[in-house]
Amino acid sequence: CVFEVSGIIEINDKLVIKNPYITIAGQTAPDPGVMIYGDGTVIKTHNVLVQHLGFRPGDADYRGNEIGTHDCISLTKGSDKVVLDHLSLSWGSDENLSIYGDVGEVTIRNLLISDALNIREHAFGGLMYGEGTISMSGTLFANLDQRQPKSQIGKLLYYNNLHYNRGLRYLQFSNTK
Repeated sequence: CVFEVSGIIEINDKLVIKNPYITIAGQTAPDPGVMIYGDGTVIKTHNVLVQHLGFRPGDADYRGNEIGTHDCISLTKGSDKVVLDHLSLSWGSDENLSIYGDVGEVTIRNLLISDALNIREHAFGGLMYGEGTISMSGTLFANLDQRQPKSQIGKLLYYNNLHYNRGLRYLQFSNTK
């Protein structure tokens, strides 16, 4: 998926990536790039590369409630060989990044995970639990209250990450090999 224009893509329902072998190359957009705004993005497939995009779910709920709980990006069961690279994840009203269930190999590098909306005391950076192997490097966690990240994943390689203006519980690792 390449982009010939830049700007904001407003979505009013979850953007679900369920077809395998996809590259979403945000770096192909002209300046200032592409931002996905509205609801969250869910990856539930294998062999996915997502690069150089911004994700901002915001506090709107397009299903009729006043305020929703939206993650910027969620990886669910069946996600394998997923690479998230050079992304900006902000304004999630739950976690900015969620990885849950049995996932395979996930590589997270060079992300900005910041400024989660503090709705219902949910200003969370990231949550990772289940089975799988996650490698996270070069990621900046900034201006978050908790879960920067919280991990109960099978195997976590966590290195060269930076935490700025951390909140109450900023590193929560358990049951990690």
